[in-house]
Amino acid sequence: MEQQINELDAQDLKVIAERNEWVKGHLKDDVQDQYDTFEGKLYLLQGILKEGYYQKHETAELQTLGYCLGELLNELLGTHWVKVTDDKGTDYALRYKDSSILFFPVTMISKRIERGETVDIEFLLGQSSDQLHEILYDELSDKCRYYAGEDEFPEDADENYYDLWAAERAWFEFEMQHQPIIDEYVNFYRANGLTDYSKGDGIPESLKALLFNSYSYSKNGIVDIPGFKIWYEKHYH
Repeated sequence: MEQQINELDAQDLKVIAERNEWVKGHLKDDVQDQYDTFEGKLYLLQGILKEGYYQKHETAELQTLGYCLGELLNELLGTHWVKVTDDKGTDYALRYKDSSILFFPVTMISKRIERGETVDIEFLLGQSSDQLHEILYDELSDKCRYYAGEDEFPEDADENYYDLWAAERAWFEFEMQHQPIIDEYVNFYRANGLTDYSKGDGIPESLKALLFNSYSYSKNGIVDIPGFKIWYEKHYH
């Protein structure tokens, strides 16, 4: 069975909320609002593990702690919860935007404790961040047609492609740095009815969105959707 990635429905959201409420319940009533912060979740999760509240045979409890880890990763990496189904069944996972990059935090803690390892949450967060950076670098590089990691526009390149090179470079750097401006470009792109435009052509929506913004800017801010489509298909199809 080919892996399927689906967004969460209302029941899934309820399940994840309930798991987090269970973890939050380890805090005293008068400080439970600390769970709403990154530092509060991190401190709580580290404390539960340090005190050894749950042993390696308590898989359900250890996996529920993984939902708290998932919330930390979402805040750190810009991922979001999805539901992944394959030959082995269905699991909750974290997905980076609309990419194929997935993390499975629900079992990150339980598997390590079952192997007799000491779990360091800050180390796991750093390791996951490094993994995302490495994978993202390769995936983003593969999507670029004109930018190949250069600091400056190549001297032997056709100057007619400079704007495309510059746009792809900006997109690459924004994505690597998780810059929120990318989300603004995507919202503008979708607001102009382009959500389903040229889906499946291998070019990420966020890159299309930046190209659309760049094209509109070159037209003095005039939104010319037919003109953009002709321009885009000339350079990317």
